[in-house]
Amino acid sequence: MAARRGRKLASALACIGLIGAGGELPAMAPDSAQAGAPLTIGLVNFDASALPANILAEGVRAKAKEAGWDVIVQDPKADLGQANAICTQYVTRKVDAIIVHVFQISQMAQCLAYAKDASIPVYFMGSTLQEGVAGTVSLAVASGVNKDFLTFAATVPNLKVLAFTYRPGAPCLIREQDLDTQIAAGKLSLQVSKEEIRVPGIVTNALASTQAWLNGHPAGQKENLAIWACTSDAAFGALTALKQVDRAGIPIYTFDMNEQIVDSLRAGEIAETLWIDPKGVGSQLVKQIQDHIAGGAPREDEAAHLAITKDNLEDFLKKHPDLN
Repeated sequence: MAARRGRKLASALACIGLIGAGGELPAMAPDSAQAGAPLTIGLVNFDASALPANILAEGVRAKAKEAGWDVIVQDPKADLGQANAICTQYVTRKVDAIIVHVFQISQMAQCLAYAKDASIPVYFMGSTLQEGVAGTVSLAVASGVNKDFLTFAATVPNLKVLAFTYRPGAPCLIREQDLDTQIAAGKLSLQVSKEEIRVPGIVTNALASTQAWLNGHPAGQKENLAIWACTSDAAFGALTALKQVDRAGIPIYTFDMNEQIVDSLRAGEIAETLWIDPKGVGSQLVKQIQDHIAGGAPREDEAAHLAITKDNLEDFLKKHPDLN
């Protein structure tokens, strides 16, 4: 499974045309954003080791290519300073629009200030709409998976939960906040141990954290346990740790469906995940950019998505065989 994941990641990076933070960007003519003219879009990716992020970046690139546009992708390695530096480099090169992935709007003040001075619109993948941005596609889509997780939790007494969070990233932060809100609203009595994942290295970090958590909850105690992970890379790391010590029967609820967790969904080891349609997100962003050029107001779109369990997995894979 790990080898297949590696091939998938390598393929995604090759398709995107990922270049380093110091890569050269093509200069653009000042009038390139006129209606009908080809555009160059600068995409500030999240981290090249995060498979879900690269899948979404490829979805944006593919739909922009269909529109006759070029997308330049650079990898800040989840570093906020690098993300802002890449954004300002795009401004210097006079790209027609900038898309920021995962990072929160509040974290990109430098980026937004430079882009505003250059009259370059900035879009966000992950955050909710705020003043100063041209549009967003919300990737959190948190309530469905969280509701199902807490419906399960309500049936299990004294449940102890390992929750993987990532507060610097908008989708993970929103998912965690929604989970906390639903727990409070349902007045559920859960013991939740939160672990913030580190990036790069989500899988190995989650694996080590799960190992430590399992050591504190040995099989002989026969406790009711579950894992909640704000992204599937963390879920994959947690599942690897469970398999290493043969701990079955601990359900995992997560987000960001990708091919590395298909077998685990099929086996019921991962109880549920959320699929975000990468080309759907790409289409939404392309349309937002086109509408902005035509004078449209900034807006927020919710990402096209579907909750996936073992019950609907096979039907889903018939429509998306690339994930099988």
